[in-house]
Amino acid sequence: MNIKIFLEYSWLFNVSNFSNYGSFVGKLVSYIRRDLEEGMNTETAIIQAGEARMRQVFMTGLSACIGLVPAAISTGIGSQVQQPLACVIVGGMLLSRSAACW
Repeated sequence: MNIKIFLEYSWLFNVSNFSNYGSFVGKLVSYIRRDLEEGMNTETAIIQAGEARMRQVFMTGLSACIGLVPAAISTGIGSQVQQPLACVIVGGMLLSRSAACW
């Protein structure tokens, strides 16, 4: 999500969100600087840094989806509480990842 979505839907931009954005942007800038120091041109450095960081973001989302699949398909005691949330999270992560690739 970007800041525009937070502003349009009046979501709070709290400390947790800020730390996540700061971490992502900080790593992205460090990747870009490293590539620029190696003599790469600016456009290529930005594209390669984005590809390197997005791979990590996609793998984190994929591992979360795989970890929540048992909760999404469970039928045991207490599954009525956790199953809907797990389905929404898994569906949202898969949909957002596929939309980002497309």
